Amino acid sequence: MATRRARRARRPQAFGLRECALGGGGGGPRVPTWLQKWAALALEFVAEEQRLLPEQLLALPLALGTYTPASARAEAKGAPPRPNAAP
Repeated sequence: MATRRARRARRPQAFGLRECALGGGGGGPRVPTWLQKWAALALEFVAEEQRLLPEQLLALPLALGTYTPASARAEAKGAPPRPNAAP
């Protein structure tokens, strides 16, 4: 089982933040440890929101919006739904 610290260290890469954003690429200096941790914690929040938001969107009253499971997942990720997306 991965430790919290190990999961936190992998999270930026899962979101596409690698050496170019965090430093260290091409032999350059890395950003401070506190900034790496802050970025990982912010991305942890984003991941949790992407996980929880679709259910909340599907529960909205019809007057506030109509979502399908696919459109709710896309909205949670911040991307417009694709035409013909599988629900």
